[in-house]
Amino acid sequence: MLSMLEFTEQEKCAPLRRLWHRITTPQVRAILRPVGNTHYLRILCEQRRGKIDWRMIGSYSLDCSERILMPVDIEPPENCGIRRFVPYAFRRRLLESLALDILACCSVRPELRRAAVYGQDSEVIALLPSLTAVAGEVRVITRRPHAVMDTVEQLRSMTGASIGVSSELDAAGFHILLAPAGGAAVFRLDSEVMVLSPDRPSVPTALWIKGAVPTLPPVLEGIYSDVYDLTEFVGAFCETGEMRELAKLQPAAAVCEGGEISPQEAAKLIGR
Repeated sequence: MLSMLEFTEQEKCAPLRRLWHRITTPQVRAILRPVGNTHYLRILCEQRRGKIDWRMIGSYSLDCSERILMPVDIEPPENCGIRRFVPYAFRRRLLESLALDILACCSVRPELRRAAVYGQDSEVIALLPSLTAVAGEVRVITRRPHAVMDTVEQLRSMTGASIGVSSELDAAGFHILLAPAGGAAVFRLDSEVMVLSPDRPSVPTALWIKGAVPTLPPVLEGIYSDVYDLTEFVGAFCETGEMRELAKLQPAAAVCEGGEISPQEAAKLIGR
């Protein structure tokens, strides 16, 4: 079950009333709230003189690893045992979906689209059927080519897809390099490649997309506040509880250095 941290300011009032409030109202409270077909724990923390009781917050957390969804401008101190909830798997899936959307609506003919993908072998294998449906040529870049060869051979025989496998970190000449879990910084690239990866490429490219923004699902509209990072917020609910349907959300925008652009705008930069 997800724990979500929310901060409140102490009400301004007369000294005696403020003292009574501090005596009778705990600094940290927790309320179980329903959302969709599950629940989450809302941890309310009152900041008193700018201080935060992290020990008490940790005692309320329902996550055994002490991961808590928290406002974007708050960082827990080191060694306090509490970590920000970062939905790595959700972020990776969003970047994968974004790459598929960009390839599907770009102006390059499908059979001429070239995409390179780098990541965990199991994750790449799961993505290959969707990727070969929107790109005429796919290169799987992995440190263990033998681990993916059986799946690649099956796809080749079933679909006739052009899939190459390489251990060299080279995506020069491709339209897209998709490295959703990172790794783009060590690749050989050129100025024509669009890079989708959380880490910055080492050379100038056509476009560096470092993340994707999901749409806010209706089930979360009543509890979302812009003090939270939207991707972290939706991803936290996706990766905990019973809200697995959120994993199917499509990205609304690509996050670049200059801000956010739509998948359609990004697609215009391919093959121009």
